[in-house]
Amino acid sequence: MWLRPPAVAGLFYPADPQELIREIDFYLDRVPEVASNKPEDVLALIAPHAGYPYSGPVAAYSYKPLIDLKPELVVILAPSHHNYFAGASVFYQGQYQTPLGSVETDQNLGEKLFAGLNALSCSVPEIDFSKEIHAKEHSLEVQIPFLQKTIGSFKLLPIIIGTSDLEICQKIANNLYRLLISEKRRFMIIISTDLSHYHPYKRAIEVDHKFIGDLKTLEEEQLKKNLDLKAIEACGAGPILTGIILNKKLGAKEVKILKYANSGDTVGDKERVVGYLAASLNK
Repeated sequence: MWLRPPAVAGLFYPADPQELIREIDFYLDRVPEVASNKPEDVLALIAPHAGYPYSGPVAAYSYKPLIDLKPELVVILAPSHHNYFAGASVFYQGQYQTPLGSVETDQNLGEKLFAGLNALSCSVPEIDFSKEIHAKEHSLEVQIPFLQKTIGSFKLLPIIIGTSDLEICQKIANNLYRLLISEKRRFMIIISTDLSHYHPYKRAIEVDHKFIGDLKTLEEEQLKKNLDLKAIEACGAGPILTGIILNKKLGAKEVKILKYANSGDTVGDKERVVGYLAASLNK
């Protein structure tokens, strides 16, 4: 069993537990209550993964609904920034540690995912586990303190996706669907991505709103085409594509935009910004 220690505590978010709680509460308290929200319709949430001063004010819009939902199982789909590989790395035997404590991974679910899910499904060679891939990856780690603060106790299935190949994303999504469709516990899927990188402020808004327009269609092939053409940008392309395919199979019918901003809005420098999105995929 591996106890995965925090890699970016003190860098992307505070290493001191009380300071971390205060910062997360600061962001959550500034998310307005919206009467039209129906948390029970939410299947998945898209959340950014930069340092908290940059993306925390946006991420809070993704996590606020979980205060009421309290899922028992959380599946995180996150991109790889350090290792590029044609598949997904699933960590399921151990715990993710943060300054707020440890979160146990779901060993039973992970074993089913590796073993093949039923008579119609064989194991997928693109799904594997690499400690190296999980050890330094921040895009998954930064989601966990928000989850700990809004949910409390839950089981975790952390999945890092190293490709945006649509065929591989389809295989990963299909196997996750076969796993989750029979899940009796309340679960939530978190899709980790930032949007455009290092454009001037106004250009970033243009590119990011094109991405949002494509996202709202729930058409993964159109999204993939524009990503390949570099008409839109998302560093979590693989998780986004996998998440769309998976959630449509689970019954997603719409994308609701909860918040968009970029680092020019959150920290002030508008010369080279990074885009951040909070959104939900709803029934």
